[in-house]
Amino acid sequence: MGDRMIEIGKYHIDLWTLLDHLWLPVIEVGIGIYLGPKLKKVIMKTADKSLDRGATTFLASCVNILVIALAGILALEELGVNLKSIVSLVSALGLGIALALKSNMANVAGGLQILMTKPFTVGEFISTPDHKGTVTSIELMFTTIRTNNNKLVVIPNSNLVTESIVNHSKNKIERIKLVFPVNIPFEMDSIKKEVDAIVSSNPKVVQEAGWELTVKNIQQGYANCLLLVSCNTVDYETLMYELNKELVEKLSVYQDTKKDSSSN
Repeated sequence: MGDRMIEIGKYHIDLWTLLDHLWLPVIEVGIGIYLGPKLKKVIMKTADKSLDRGATTFLASCVNILVIALAGILALEELGVNLKSIVSLVSALGLGIALALKSNMANVAGGLQILMTKPFTVGEFISTPDHKGTVTSIELMFTTIRTNNNKLVVIPNSNLVTESIVNHSKNKIERIKLVFPVNIPFEMDSIKKEVDAIVSSNPKVVQEAGWELTVKNIQQGYANCLLLVSCNTVDYETLMYELNKELVEKLSVYQDTKKDSSSN
């Protein structure tokens, strides 16, 4: 009998009685911790086939948390803890936690708002004031996007519902605005001919939509020219870089500047 007793401070506890009371709650918590992530993975596997992948990933996160929470409640009930007391305690703690973690609660609310209003969905290309990329998942508290340089950016959902978001995937064709400086004086007709050769030769430009070249504003000693061209949304950034490069390399106004600087 003495071998079954353990001493903790002033208390003497029967080891077998303790294990008899603890084994089932421990198993319940273990099952919850194991089953929650497993169910999340199962749901996530269906995300690719789902009509709304964002809602599926959001549901997977909720199921994971709920399963673990339910396992914890069942374990407490098995230990003889009064559930009414738990509800009262959880309510009090919930209020305190909600005040302490109000930013996280805002993220959860933001995730729900994104799923209901659908300003964007998984697979669409969006841009925020700080980032631009393809949405890969919409989770309980954050959204993940993959940028063009293959970086995964995690953005809190509260930011996405309070900031300005551009969903580039909503339109198949977008307009690129390129501004480039030209020293005054210059021949606009000559520049238009050179720009026409650059734009017409690029297969990413939607030629049917046409293009436009004008002077945006005039500064001291030079003018800012504005070039407007149309392209498919998927080609937006690539075409913008290509046109900038070709304008610098092929416009005669820049070649003359290079010659003058080399001669000096």
